Parts: sequence; C-alpha cells; structure tokens
Amino acid sequence: MAEHQTIHYELARSVDLRQLVNDLPEVEASTVVVAFDESLGWTATDLELSRLVAAARNAGKRLIAEHGANATANRAVLLGFNDSAVVSDEPAAPIQQQDTRSITTSDQPTRAIWTGSGNEDDTSVIQPADRFSSTANLATYRPAENTVAGSWSAERSESAADETKAAPLVTPVSRSSTVVSKQVATTSGSQRSRASVAAIGRALNSTEIGRASAEAPKEEPAVVEPTPTRTNGRRRNAKIAAAVIAPLVVIGVVAALAVYMLPNATVTLVPREDSVSSTLTYGVATANSSFDIELDPAPLSSTSTAETTREATGERFEPVGTATGTVQITNPLTHEVTIPAGTELPAANGVTYYTADDVRLSAADPYGSMTFGSGTVGVYAGIIGPDGNIEAGSLTGQLGNEMFYTNPEAIGGGRMERYSVITGDDITAAREEVANQLVSIAREEFESQVPEGHEIVPGTLEISDPEIQVDPSESQDGQEVTANGEITVRAEIYDPDELHEVASSEADRQLVRHGGSERILLAETVDLKEPTELDGDIPGFEINVQAVARTVISEGERQQLIDQLVGLSREEAEALLDEHPKVDRYQIEIEPDWLPDRLPEFANNISIQVSSSEPTASR
Repeated sequence: MAEHQTIHYELARSVDLRQLVNDLPEVEASTVVVAFDESLGWTATDLELSRLVAAARNAGKRLIAEHGANATANRAVLLGFNDSAVVSDEPAAPIQQQDTRSITTSDQPTRAIWTGSGNEDDTSVIQPADRFSSTANLATYRPAENTVAGSWSAERSESAADETKAAPLVTPVSRSSTVVSKQVATTSGSQRSRASVAAIGRALNSTEIGRASAEAPKEEPAVVEPTPTRTNGRRRNAKIAAAVIAPLVVIGVVAALAVYMLPNATVTLVPREDSVSSTLTYGVATANSSFDIELDPAPLSSTSTAETTREATGERFEPVGTATGTVQITNPLTHEVTIPAGTELPAANGVTYYTADDVRLSAADPYGSMTFGSGTVGVYAGIIGPDGNIEAGSLTGQLGNEMFYTNPEAIGGGRMERYSVITGDDITAAREEVANQLVSIAREEFESQVPEGHEIVPGTLEISDPEIQVDPSESQDGQEVTANGEITVRAEIYDPDELHEVASSEADRQLVRHGGSERILLAETVDLKEPTELDGDIPGFEINVQAVARTVISEGERQQLIDQLVGLSREEAEALLDEHPKVDRYQIEIEPDWLPDRLPEFANNISIQVSSSEPTASR
C-alpha cells in the first residue's frame, strides 16, 4: 500500500526542512513531493538539500522536487533528488508508459505531475540518484576558494562530466570509477632514460618483423661433404652456436618487452576522513551581549486607555426663594393714611419684611361705629431662604406711634437648595480606580500585539506611569466625577525560531569553513545537536554541529601520483602511498600476476580510483 502513496510537503524555512528530515522515517508514502516556497526570502543551501537526500535514501523514499518559479528544484535534482516535476491541480492524466504520473494525497484533490521526458531509458536524462548509488557515503559539497559564505561548489565526477557540463555539483568518484591518464609521463626518480623507453617502444613496433622471421619456413641445408680441413670444422661449430643462441636472444627480447608492456595496475585509494565540528553561541543582541551570532530584537509598544465615573460624595446647601405673605395694618387715626410700598415691617425673629405695594388705610370712627380703619397688603421677607418663613401672628408691631400690623397667616416660600460637590476624596478614588484598570489591561493588550511565536526579551518590558485626568476638579459642583487615563508599555521582542534558524545556518557555514577547501562533508554524518540554553538573563544558546570531512584527491593529484608510481616495486609504491597526506587506505592490483611484482613502466597502464568503500587490503 505504501509504495503507491505520495505525500506533498511545502518548505518555507530551514526549520521546515529539518523537521522533514526527522519525519521521513515515519512517512508511510514511498514518494515525497517537495515544494520550495521562497516567498519569505529563504533559499535552501546545498548542504540542507544533500542532508534531505541522505535522509530519504536511508528511509527508502523517492524524492520529487516540485518545479516552480525558483531554481531550487534544479539544484535539488543535481544534488540527488530523483526527479523534478510540474505539479498541477488539474485531474491526473492517465498513466502512459511512465510519461505521466498521477499523485493522490489524502487531504488534497487529485494532482498531476509531468516529469522531464518520462523515458527511464533515455541516457540524456540526468539521474543523480544513479550517480550516487555506487558510493558508500553520500558526500556534500565543499566551498570553492574565495566564495561568499553560504555558497557551495563541488568537484565533478568523471562519470557524469559529459552529460552534465552545466551542472556545478557532482558526486565524488565512486568505487567503480576509473581515472586513466591520457598522457605518457615518466617519473623523475626512474633509473631509465627517455631514450631507453623510446627504444623499447620502437622494438615493440618491430615485433612483426621478428614474428615473420620466426614463422618463415626453414630451408634444408645443402648436403656438403665434409672436408677434413680444420677451417671447415670451425665454421660448422659457429653455425651451430648461432642457431642455438639466436632463438634465446629473441626470447630474451620478447620477455623484456613483456615486462615493460604487459603489466596493468589499478590503485584504489580511500581518502582520509576526519571529524570536524563547529560550536557557536548565539542570542539576542543587547548592550552587554557578546554572542558569536546575535539577532537584533524588534521594538514594540502599546498604549492602553481606561475611564471611570464615580458619584460625587460632597454637598453644599444654598438658600433660595423669598418668603412672602400678607399683613393687616390698623389705622387708629380719624383720617385716611397711605402706606407706601417698601415700608419696613420688623419682626421679632430679626428679619425685616417689606410691603409689596402701596396700601390706603381708611379713617377710624371712634364716635359713630366705634371702628378703626384698616387695610391688607402683601409683604416679603428681606432675606432669601427658609429663615424668612414665619408662623401666623409672628409678624407684629407698630409703625411709629400710630399704625399697627400683624400677619393673619403664615409667611413662607423661602427654602434651602442642595448641590453635589466634588471632594478631594472623590478625585483620589477615581484616580486609583483608573490606575488599577490600566495596569490590569495594559500588559494583556500589549501581549495581544506580540506576533505569534515571538517572545519578550527579559528585562526590556517597561510600563510608564499612568497619565490620568479628572473632571470636574475638587470643590466644584457636580453629580459625578470622571477620570480617564492612558499608559504605555514598551518592550523588545524576538522570534526564537528565526534565532535558531540563523544560528543553525551559520553553524553549517562554519562547519564547511572548518572543513576547508580541500575536503567535502559527508551529508549522512552531519549531526546538528539540539541547542543548549546558556545561563544568564539574556536569551542565549550554544549549538554544535559535527560531521565527517573527506579529503578530496583532485585529478591533478591523481596524475601526479601516477607519475610517481611508474616503475616502482610494490614495496616502493606502498611506502609512497603510506606517506601521502590525503590517503587513508589503499589497494594495489597488478595484472597479470605472473609478471614481476612491479608497477608498469608506462603511466597509461596505471589507473587510480578514488572510493569510499573498504579496500581488501589497507595499511
């Protein structure tokens, strides 16, 4: 079931890629389609892509790079992805001899993937996975000298050089690769001169003549009667000796040529491997920080407001209204009298009342009807408020020595009015209530504005003193007091994921720099440790990344080594390889094995292979 399933991933940051590397062993699908989203400014490095390739190979997964608007998909294929594809949301096309492949995910509509030419037998199609398959360890790529940090280059293997001339990255030479020198070179340490070698070559070219002579039919010697002379005997002995010695000379020449021309040697080298590591500290940049990698925090501020209203607890009273009523004035005189308006009428309570209008009093009739003259007039109190109110009969007196007055009814209408007043306690209470509200909501509102995933840098949170205004002010009339205020919260924030991502990327770059320009890192050995938190008030961490670095034996070095091996005995060749700084183990095979145990006299007969596999014989 798993071999027919496909799952789709979108990677937008380094942390996404590392998570996929960790999740690959648990993925049930056999094919993993990876899309690289560069909208956030992230571009996967060659080391990260190689690490993903190594994880997929270990998990037995097929990697497909979704071909989009960026060039990462092309690099991914060159670094070991099985293929690149254009992914569409259109219905999947029918499968036609591997030209079109349909991919179905459990949570997405059917998607179609069209790959390259689709012809598995087409030798023009680059198959990076095949190039890596014969190498025991997948190698990442070493940086070229004088390159910008974070860029990567690689040494091209001969097996793919012709078909991928534009590709900058290629796997190391595999165990089955053979490097053959195209030039005949002699070593400076050889005891043979160039003239001797040339003579041997000419002798080899002339072997046809010798072979023709050997195969020519022999003529029967003429029968000559021997003479008894001594001279004829010596001639006969010379001929016999020549007949015996000539074949021996030919055999010696042929044997000497065989020693020079027949041997072929294959030298398999395993480059030296060393452990390299990179450790760095990183954290948030502050005035007192001293990390290797520092991330500048971002400032953030938030202003909160609050308002409260309280009833005024103070009061004051003010007299309002004038007491009014009527008085009756008696005239004992025998003639009419007019009392003008505004005439003062003193009362026993000390309040003076005033007549509101003119009033005419009739004359008294002491001899006839025996009555006094009288009149009624309205009066009002000379003060405002309830103090001018008096009961009936309370306003009595005499005007001069003649007129009498009294109030037959109560005089009233004066009163006291109550007004609310803002007190100092009211203002203090309103201020405290607003301040408490601001403190309780300010941090909550500030934290709500912190972007998801970000954290506040410890020690940077500042809460300003609340600014509060109260209206009305103390001692002013009012039914209620209103207080409003604002408070500002400031802090610096950072993204821990971004901090770890920057640090891990820099750790990778430092690891590559530590590896040097003449070594490559083996992707399967790269081990990025979990960061450990450093002690201190400032967020700080330490991260370590380790890997195995393999020395690169260049084509020029291989050719130089071939030149040095020409004509050496096995013991001399082993001594030379033992001292080579880039060779860890080696194996020398000389064929045919019945010849003397020496390396060939010609560089063309010596080939050097570079392999990561264990040789059968090692030093």
